[in-house]
Amino acid sequence: MVGIIGDGSALYTTQALWTAARYNIGAIFVILNNTSYRILKQRLHAMQGISHQVDQYVGMELINPVVDFLSLSRSFGVKAERAKTVHEATDLLAQAIKDGGPMLIDVTLDRSFKPM
Repeated sequence: MVGIIGDGSALYTTQALWTAARYNIGAIFVILNNTSYRILKQRLHAMQGISHQVDQYVGMELINPVVDFLSLSRSFGVKAERAKTVHEATDLLAQAIKDGGPMLIDVTLDRSFKPM
């Protein structure tokens, strides 16, 4: 079973890592990590509010400190790796499926904000 989630949303559900480790569930957690709440930025931009006008999105950057999903996952007992390319992500996904245990794959994305 593969779950794909953004980094901001993943912060609300970290207990799933513990559950997967505790019950040895073969869940694969793929985190699409742009170190921000990009979807919220896009919605504020679409509404053309103050954030859009001044190009400042308060509280929507997941930096300083950056969330270390690899360490977080490992602290729950779940194997974790980072992918910086599509090729790395697909290789890690194939390996996780083969291994059968729980695993987190932290996929690094471009963090720049491009309005839709």
